[in-house]
Amino acid sequence: MLPIFHIILGLILVVIFYFFGLNFLYAILFFLACFCFDIDHYIYYIFKKRSFNLRKAYKYFRFDLNKNLKKGQKKIEFLFIFHTIEFICLLFLLSFVSPIFLWIFLGWIFHMLIDWTYGLISKDNKKYKRAFSLIYYVWKNKKRAKNLKK
Repeated sequence: MLPIFHIILGLILVVIFYFFGLNFLYAILFFLACFCFDIDHYIYYIFKKRSFNLRKAYKYFRFDLNKNLKKGQKKIEFLFIFHTIEFICLLFLLSFVSPIFLWIFLGWIFHMLIDWTYGLISKDNKKYKRAFSLIYYVWKNKKRAKNLKK
């Protein structure tokens, strides 16, 4: 999903929360969490393409992904570190430490709900999947690399 949708939907929800008395700092944190976690897409692009060009990264995810499917390949798997189970567990645990982290965690949950909803209704997302776990992704790719050496 495009960041603009996260921004607009996050802004609508945070205005409602603020109208009902949410602290300004928590409102800002929630709003930023609604879209800032997608920075991991850019981080992925930097490591994959060895380029810091933000415009090319946008184009890569928006238009070029179909070109990256190899013949016979059904899906491309991406590792977006802020979209993994380990990250959500860390945020969840930190939310017990401070209300600041609670509102960041809630913004992240809202972000993911938007992503999951878009994934269910969009035909674009059928060829791509996110790695749900950093640990599993690393383990699976080490196993795959060992099999290629044989």
